[in-house]
Amino acid sequence: MGPPTLAATLYSRRDCPLCDRLAWDLEDLALRPAPRVVVVDVDASPELRERFGDWVPVLEVAGQLLVRGVWSRDELARRWTSLAAGLEEDPC
Repeated sequence: MGPPTLAATLYSRRDCPLCDRLAWDLEDLALRPAPRVVVVDVDASPELRERFGDWVPVLEVAGQLLVRGVWSRDELARRWTSLAAGLEEDPC
C-alpha cells in the first residue's frame, strides 16, 4: 500500500499561466497527504464556463474551495495542511 493521497480537483483552462503554476506548485510543494489531482477544463462545458467565468484556477479538495485566482505558495501549503488535518479528525 502506497502513501496516503487526497483527491483534489483543479478547474483550469488552456493557455492559463496561473493554472499551470498551481499545477506545478501542487507537485513541487511535496504536500502531505499527497494530492491526487484531477484537472477539469472549464471551457469544456457551458455550465463550467458559467460557473467559473474568468475565476481560474480553482482548487477544490473534499468539496471545499482551497484556492481561487491568485495565491502564494505559503498560503497553498498552509491551507492544504489545515484542510488535511481537519479531514483526519472527521470520524465520517
